[in-house]
Amino acid sequence: MALPWDKVFLSSNTELNSRTILYASEGQNVNSVSRSIVKRILGKIDSKDYSNLPLEEIASQNFIFLYPKEKSVIDIDQIRDSFKYLFLKSDSKRLLYLENIERVETRTFNTLLKFSEEADKNMIICMATNNINIVPKTILSRFQKLKIPKPSNENVKEYLINLGLNFDEQKNDFVLQNLNLLSEDGDKNINELFLEFNEYEAKKEILTKDKEEIKLFLDYQIHKIKFNMLKLKSNNKGKLDELRDLRKQLLMPHNLSLDILKSKLCLYI
Repeated sequence: MALPWDKVFLSSNTELNSRTILYASEGQNVNSVSRSIVKRILGKIDSKDYSNLPLEEIASQNFIFLYPKEKSVIDIDQIRDSFKYLFLKSDSKRLLYLENIERVETRTFNTLLKFSEEADKNMIICMATNNINIVPKTILSRFQKLKIPKPSNENVKEYLINLGLNFDEQKNDFVLQNLNLLSEDGDKNINELFLEFNEYEAKKEILTKDKEEIKLFLDYQIHKIKFNMLKLKSNNKGKLDELRDLRKQLLMPHNLSLDILKSKLCLYI
């Protein structure tokens, strides 16, 4: 179920061009909103209702869904194979959706640009990202850029109160900066997530092997230090720099193993 502020955007009936980048601020769940839009477009193409189906389960000859899988990037082979299929002659529209394009390999953007320029107007290309600043200018100049609005802090706080979620100022501020925690059924698990984080801190041991949760815990530690530096005037810049460096390493493919990274992170808890 979409969040209240996302429902307003989705009901606005904004028209998309055949080449569109959907983007949002860091911390928002651009994928959730983008998927709803993609399912609506594909539903019109196929004359079917896909609203209750995950994109991964949609089988349509007019649709290809690209997202980072086990390689953690969208590579050039995925792009080539997708366009090879979509370039096959067809009387109907076709839709290519790329999710998390901040993980597209640099050289792959050139291939994406080449194929998008060769594609006819029956081929719809839609991309989603939380970091539009890393998208090359050559791509940005040829695509419609549609920003998903960020809700006001007051709207988010009201939403949390209605859910009965009452956090201290520091945790509340973390949620405001990471609205993806509230996406779909995520709000049910925020309390559990903070309890897990408290356990990791108490035991100085990170039990999860999920990369996204480790990243979130790392973001949480960075946020706590920044919050305390601001509110309590504490000086932890050295620790903050170390954690930021760990975050960069976590996001880099084929770098430190998660076990080594978790061990390093535990030194700063």
